[in-house]
Amino acid sequence: MTLVWRPGFQQWDPSLITTALWLDASDASTITESGGAVSQWGDKSGNSRHLTQATPANQPSYSLGGLNGLNALSFDGAASFLANAAIGLPIGGSARSMFVVYKPLRTTSVNGLAGQGPLSLTFAAWFTLQFRSTLGDPYFAGFSADVGGGPSTITTTPKIAEIVYNGTAGTLFGTGNQYNTETRALNTLGDSFVVGSNPVGGEFANALIGEIVFLSFAATTDVRQKLEGYLAHKWDLTANLPSNHPYKTNAPAP
Repeated sequence: MTLVWRPGFQQWDPSLITTALWLDASDASTITESGGAVSQWGDKSGNSRHLTQATPANQPSYSLGGLNGLNALSFDGAASFLANAAIGLPIGGSARSMFVVYKPLRTTSVNGLAGQGPLSLTFAAWFTLQFRSTLGDPYFAGFSADVGGGPSTITTTPKIAEIVYNGTAGTLFGTGNQYNTETRALNTLGDSFVVGSNPVGGEFANALIGEIVFLSFAATTDVRQKLEGYLAHKWDLTANLPSNHPYKTNAPAP
């Protein structure tokens, strides 16, 4: 029997693993907004790594039911973003993983979804997921440590961007499909985390963003596939999972 995601129904979710950061726009209790303009996105990991935006002109909007029927944040591709300038996530060359549910709202430009980095352009110093025309939807940017290989044409369909870095190599996935693995020496500097742009405050994303899960370790195959299954069933993305994915039909159980 196929399990359909229903809020409150007991299924596997990221609370059953150790998350460093977990942002879930479908959970309205984590959103601070006024008139639909979002000033804070609360962290569900238990680490209080909340993201904020105090400037009204730079606040994303809260899109009710906008991403396959679930609430998401809408970023305008011009000025809106959320940030935490001292977030306390792993940096340097340490292992980590990130998963982002998103829907592009345009098919051009470089669009920074989420990631870490210094508030300046520093060589090989980012850990961020993007979608960008001709280079990848999704795409991982670490400057000299970039990892591409995803579809070169941006499509305005919802998907999951995934990067798993084990301290030596980065592997890029899209909704459970492995695109590329590259040996990369990362040196992520700074302690900021930004959603909706790159860490410098440019390359603004024109996109809906529904959920972000950040792990302070390289996700094992089992953990990665459970996260893919959880996100795909919740956000109605199972059609995009590989045919042999263990959670193609049924969501992961606790």
